[in-house]
Amino acid sequence: MNTLLGLWFFLLAAVVTHGLARRHPGVAQALWVAFFVRFLAAVTHAYVFPLPGGDSDAVRFEALAWAWGQDGAVAALGHFRGPDSFFYCVKLAVLYGALGRSSLMAQALSVLAGTLSVFCAWLLGRELQGKRAGRKTAWCVALFPAVVLFSVFTLRESYFVLCLTAGLYWAVRWRSDPNRLGRAVAALICWGIGVFYHGAMLMPILVFFLFLLRHCLWHCSGSLRNRRIPLLSAAIAASAVAALAVILLGGVAIPKMGRGASGLLNMDRILRATETRTVDTAAYPEWTVPEDAGDLVWNAPVRLAYFVWSPFPWDIRSRTHWIGFADSLLYWCLLLFLVANRKRLLRNPKA
Repeated sequence: MNTLLGLWFFLLAAVVTHGLARRHPGVAQALWVAFFVRFLAAVTHAYVFPLPGGDSDAVRFEALAWAWGQDGAVAALGHFRGPDSFFYCVKLAVLYGALGRSSLMAQALSVLAGTLSVFCAWLLGRELQGKRAGRKTAWCVALFPAVVLFSVFTLRESYFVLCLTAGLYWAVRWRSDPNRLGRAVAALICWGIGVFYHGAMLMPILVFFLFLLRHCLWHCSGSLRNRRIPLLSAAIAASAVAALAVILLGGVAIPKMGRGASGLLNMDRILRATETRTVDTAAYPEWTVPEDAGDLVWNAPVRLAYFVWSPFPWDIRSRTHWIGFADSLLYWCLLLFLVANRKRLLRNPKA
C-alpha cells in the first residue's frame, strides 16, 4: 500500500508538472529537473538510505498523523485546532484515514509542493527583473540543496516555502499596480494559508499591512486636497490599522516570538530561548549565550550570522557538517550577489 499510493501521488505530481511545463515553456526544463531531482531524492530516502535532516521531526510527524488517522478521516478532523504546529499532521491524518498509511504518499505531496515553489519563484523573478532573471531564479530554487532536501521529507517546510513564494509574487504584482486590490488579497490569502503551517508567516503579513497602510494614507491625503473621500482606500487603511493592532496588542501569538509587541520585547523569554539552543549537533556555540539583556547587542548579529552561514570551517566535526558547509557557501554567494547588485535593486520599487 505504501508504494502503490506513493506512486499514484508521484504520478499526480508529474501530471501537474507536465501541465505547467506545457503551458509555460520558458520554465519547462527547470520544472522537470526540479521534479526528477526531488523524486530521486525521495525514493533514495525511502528505500536506499535516509538523507540527513529528516530522521527526527519527520518521523514524529508521520507517526502522529497515522495515530490520528487510524479512526478515519472524519475523526482525524477532530484534532484540528486552527493555525498550529501540528496542522500538517492533521492534513496528513485525513489522507491516511481516507486512503491508508503511506509515508511515500506524504513525500510525493512534499515533492509536488517543492516543484510548485520553483514555478512560483520563476513567476517572482520574471516579475521583478524580466524573463532572464526568472529562468535563473527557477534553476536556483530547483537545485538549491537545502530546498531540495526539505522537499522530500514529511515536514512542513516545502508547503511553507510555497505559500511564502506565492504570496511574494502577488505582493510584487500589487506593487506594479497598487489599484488592483485583488492582487493584495491574493498575497494575504497565500500567507494566511502559510500561517497554518507555521505562525512565523505572520511576519510578512505584518510588513505587507504596513505597505498597504502607507499606500492608502498617501492616496487618501491626495484625494482630500480635491475634497474627495476615497472610500475604498479609507476602508483598506482602517482594516490595516485594525489588523496591525490585533497582531501587536497580542491578539495573535507568533511561535518562538511570543504574543504581541510585549512578547517580542520580553527579555526573560528571549534569554531562556537562547539557552535552549546550544545542545545537539546543530546548535549555537555556548559562548553566544547572553548572560543579560545587554549582551544581546553583540549576541544577536553573531547568532544571525551562525543561523545563515554556519557551520564555519572551525565548527566542522562530522560528515554532515561538511554537507552543511557546502550549503553555506551558496548562501555566501547569494550575499555577494545582493551586495554587488544593491544599487540596481534599490532603484527597483518592486524589488
